[in-house]
Amino acid sequence: MDKVIAKPWLSLQCQMIPGVRHAVFAADAAADGSFATLETWPEDTDAPPEVLATLRAAMVSEGVEVREPHVKADAANDGCWVIACPLRRRSSVCGAVAVEVGGLGVSQVPVVTQLLRWGSAWPAFLADQDEARRQERSEPALSIATAALEHEDFRAAMAAAATALAQAFEADRAAIGILNKRGVRVSALSARASFDPRSDRVRSIEAAMNEACDQDGAVVWPVLPGTAARVTEAHVRLSAVSNGSCVCTVPMRAHGRLSGALTLARPRSQPFDAPDIRRLETLTALLGPAIEARRCASRGALARALDTSSRFAERLLGAGHLRLKTGVAAATLLLAFLTLASGAHHVPADAVLEGTVERELVAPVDGFVAEAYVRAGTRVRAGDLLAELDDKVLRLERQRWKSQRDELTNEYHRALGALDHGATRVLQAQVAQAEA
Repeated sequence: MDKVIAKPWLSLQCQMIPGVRHAVFAADAAADGSFATLETWPEDTDAPPEVLATLRAAMVSEGVEVREPHVKADAANDGCWVIACPLRRRSSVCGAVAVEVGGLGVSQVPVVTQLLRWGSAWPAFLADQDEARRQERSEPALSIATAALEHEDFRAAMAAAATALAQAFEADRAAIGILNKRGVRVSALSARASFDPRSDRVRSIEAAMNEACDQDGAVVWPVLPGTAARVTEAHVRLSAVSNGSCVCTVPMRAHGRLSGALTLARPRSQPFDAPDIRRLETLTALLGPAIEARRCASRGALARALDTSSRFAERLLGAGHLRLKTGVAAATLLLAFLTLASGAHHVPADAVLEGTVERELVAPVDGFVAEAYVRAGTRVRAGDLLAELDDKVLRLERQRWKSQRDELTNEYHRALGALDHGATRVLQAQVAQAEA
C-alpha cells in the first residue's frame, strides 16, 4: 500500500471520527520492524510512543487494541483513548491504523472502534484495484483480445479493441488496419464508432501501416537511438498531420503471413521506447490471429469459400507442401482412370420373365363361374367378355322378393279400400322395401 492511498484515506478517516488528535497508518512491515509506508496525521508530526505501541500490538494480536487513558480524566475531558485496528489484505495482516481520540466517553469507544474497523477494509481494496490497473497496463494483451472477441459485430469489436489499445498504452489515438488486396486499410479508430476513410488523417495512417508492412517490422517516429534504419517518410507525414505526435506502427501476422497493422500516436512529451515496442510486438502475436479469425467469421459463406479455395490454390501451386501435391496428383489420376477406362464384365445369375403390366379381375358379388371364355395368357381388348357367373341363386332371390311385393301390394289395396290409413302407410313402406 503506497502513500498515494494511505495519505488521503487517513485524512478522511480522521475527519469521520470526531476528536482525533493523532493518527498513524503503517503498512508492509519489514524484518527489522520498519514500515514501507508510514503516514501520520496531522502531517509532518511525530506520533506519540503510546500510539505506535498500540499499533504494533494490533499487528501482533491481529485484532483491535484499545488503550484506556493512563491519566485519570477530569470532568471536562474524559481522557485520550488510543484505538488500533489491523489492516488485512488477502487474509493476512499487512499493517495497522491507530488513532488517539480525546474527549471520548466509555460508551463511545465501541462506536469509534466499529468505524475504524469498517474503514480498515478500504486501503486493501484500493490497493488491489490499483494493482489490477497496473497489471492491466503492463499486460494489455488479454484485455485487448477480450475486447476484440466480446462483440458479435466485427466493426464494433475492432472499435472496442482500438479503444482498449489506446488506454493500455496511454496513447491519444490508436488504429487497427486489415490487409486486403489493395493494401492495409484502417478498420477501426479508438473512441470512434465511425470515421471517413477518405480523410487526410485516415489516409496518412494507412500509408504508415503500409510502410511498416512493406518493411515487415516496427517503425517509430521519432526514431529510437540504436535501432535498425527504417524508411519513415509516411510516419513523418502522419506525425505532422497529428500535431507533431510520436507515432509507432507494428505489423500483425496471422498463420505465418501479414494480416494488418497497429498504429498508435502519443504526445511529443511521451515518446515510444524499446519496452513499448516489445509489448506491442508481443500483443500483435496474440491479437493478429484473433482479429483474423473474427474477420473470417464475419464474412459470408461465399466469401469464406473463396478464401478457402484461394489458400488451397496457393498451397497447391506454391512452394513446398509435397504431401498435398502428391495426394492431389494421385486422386486426379484415379479419377481419370475411373472416368475413361472401359471393359466388359459378365455376371451369371438366375432370371424370371414377368409381364410389365399385371391386372386382377375380381367379381363384384360372391358366386360360382358358369362359363369362362378366355384363359391365362390370352390377349384381350377392352369390352371383351371374359367370364359369366352362375346367376341361378340370384334369380330365385329376385323371384321371392317379387312375389312378396305382389302380396304386399294386394294387402295395401285392401287396406286402402277399408280406409285404414295406418296400415296403408306401413304396407306402402313394405312394398317400397320389396321393390328395392
